[in-house]
Amino acid sequence: MMTINNARKILQRVDTLPLYLHAYAFHLNMRLERVLPADLLDIASENNLRGVKIHVLDGERFSLGNMDDKELSAFG
Repeated sequence: MMTINNARKILQRVDTLPLYLHAYAFHLNMRLERVLPADLLDIASENNLRGVKIHVLDGERFSLGNMDDKELSAFG
């Protein structure tokens, strides 16, 4: 239940809340390999977001789960 105290806390924190890009919004484009994991990092950076939330299999052939150690290191 929202109380006056909780509302005040939220308003005090709203400008410092960390925001992340979620891969789900790009799911179909990732399945079709039109948006790749590295693209999500670019989009997050361009929008001043803290980072991305991505499943290891998002991106099909280009997913994090299919990257070798060198590619993973370059990714993040």
